[in-house]
Amino acid sequence: MTRIRALYPLLFAFLLPVAALPAQAGQEVVFTTTADFQKGNPEGLVSLSGNQISRTALSAGTLGAFTQSTALPGAQNYHSAVYYNRYVHTFGGGNSTGPFLVDVNYAPLTNGTVGAWTATQPLPVANRWHASIACNGFVYVIGGVDVGPTTTAEIRMASLNADGTVGSWTTTTPLPSARYGHSAVFHNGNIYVIGGFDASSAILADAIVARVNADGTLGAWTATTPLPSGRHSHSSAAFNGFMYVAGGTTSFTPGAAQLNDVYVSAIAANGTLGAWTATTPLPTGRAKLSVAAVRGHLYAFGGFDGSAYAMPNSVVAPIAANGGIGAWAETQALPISPGMYAFGLVVVEGVVITTGGYAYSTGSPLWRNEVLTSAPEPDTANTAQLLPLLRGEYSHLVDLGVDRLVNGIGINGTAPSGGKVRLQYRLATSTNPVLGAEQVVDPFPLGSGIVVPGTARWVWLRITLDDRGRTDPLSTVTSNPTVVTDFTIGGIPAPDKPTGLAPSGEVAVPTDAGGPVRFEWSTLIRDGQQVAGAKYELEVSLDSTFQTTLHSLTNLGGTSTELEMALSESNKPYSWRVRGADPAFPTAFSEWSNPMTFSVRIDDLIDHGAGDCTIAVAPSRGSPALAILGLLVLFGAGRIRRGRPARSS
Repeated sequence: MTRIRALYPLLFAFLLPVAALPAQAGQEVVFTTTADFQKGNPEGLVSLSGNQISRTALSAGTLGAFTQSTALPGAQNYHSAVYYNRYVHTFGGGNSTGPFLVDVNYAPLTNGTVGAWTATQPLPVANRWHASIACNGFVYVIGGVDVGPTTTAEIRMASLNADGTVGSWTTTTPLPSARYGHSAVFHNGNIYVIGGFDASSAILADAIVARVNADGTLGAWTATTPLPSGRHSHSSAAFNGFMYVAGGTTSFTPGAAQLNDVYVSAIAANGTLGAWTATTPLPTGRAKLSVAAVRGHLYAFGGFDGSAYAMPNSVVAPIAANGGIGAWAETQALPISPGMYAFGLVVVEGVVITTGGYAYSTGSPLWRNEVLTSAPEPDTANTAQLLPLLRGEYSHLVDLGVDRLVNGIGINGTAPSGGKVRLQYRLATSTNPVLGAEQVVDPFPLGSGIVVPGTARWVWLRITLDDRGRTDPLSTVTSNPTVVTDFTIGGIPAPDKPTGLAPSGEVAVPTDAGGPVRFEWSTLIRDGQQVAGAKYELEVSLDSTFQTTLHSLTNLGGTSTELEMALSESNKPYSWRVRGADPAFPTAFSEWSNPMTFSVRIDDLIDHGAGDCTIAVAPSRGSPALAILGLLVLFGAGRIRRGRPARSS
């Protein structure tokens, strides 16, 4: 399970189990079990089992027999399906009695078998022919046709809870234009939407991309390289840094040709798509199909042939190191007669799952509720292993609950000679959930850790298990892959926050123009010891939330300093705070001290006004009359000011 534990210096290599503690600065969050890892996003060629993340082998390609799992509560087609954290979900669609459905159902997945389905929070609007994506604990239902019918650009999002239920629906950044019959893919923190029909049923060729923010909202949609030609009812998949689009059609006209072309594009590090290149086409044209990239092979399932028949057959082609694909071959057909299209499809660690669908033959529609599973045959002879493809990809968004010091990231695992782990990470705060600039550590020092400066509520990690540099026999690469056994957020203890000592309350200065104010605070402590050579930062503001500052001092070498401060305005005290860092870890600051407030006033005991005077009377050795005369002069010619009000600076 996820544990939060007290830190000791650089304890990445030895993670000793202790009781869970509340998350706060100076503690670490550890992910070390299969249940932990399943809260992330397997993005290809990884297995999340045995309490580790493993790079898996390529398959032989041929599919095993389809078996039936628990059927859907009712028939569904033109719906969508996703998998996340041990549950399969289906959304919307239609059937013979309801062409537009709001239904949302979920079922547990155990050892490749789908369990009983349960209804959960329905869609806010009945919708079909959309696309859905699950990632980072959220689901997105993208575009489609709302009941009406009305083509929509809305993106409805909801949280995916740990028990499989779906949270309340809300909306996030809509598509630039309404569409349906499009495809959507999640890859490396981005959601891609490709092609489809617009609200006027004009064909689309565009490809757009949006970054997923840490709070689940989507960033702005931006255009990337469009397809060479428009299409709808196609399907897409990503694998090993490439995007694939297959099949589809350009028309609703009966008998119109269905497309058999397959395009591939390289996905750049910044999320843009490169030029599309035609690769080996499908054996026959098909639309409303489903495509999946599974363990080194591209599969196309079912579809519509454009005349009068749903297609039952499945075809498979090997993926090459340059992103192209080899020859297509027949593999295990869908066991639905005469065939099937418009069904949901998910892939979970090499297991292919179909949900519902539409079987059609010579004018006889058959709405389906079957749930089918199959898995590619293992490559026991190691004849399908292609070294340039042997890297697994996994991402995980860690929510620390509140803004806190990140300090460091640690990863434990094993990488045989020539293998490595690569880490990408981004940070986001509660006030700005847009993930910051990507940082890359390649290779990551397993069993050790890295210093991560900054404060964040969310930490996004993407871990690549890369065996492409291995030189040992392929049989060894297969049986002894690179694995990650745990990862940690934290790892460098933050100092205790210092305590502000002075100023507090009212502070006296000598003139109307203000004067020097001395700031003092306690010595920085870490692990119960004073930090030698600690450096401090000081902020002074008229805003108790410190959104704006009047003074911001850095690199202070002691526990006190002076600042020239103007007189305080009425009912506007100053606020100040301080934080410190160990010079050994100069970016790992403590939390800010609790804010203190003070006001600056003129010293009551000092004469300030024009014409005022102070007369000092020394004891007289002469006549008492002289002493009395002196007192008269003091009270007559001078005045003593008490409680003079402060003036605004």
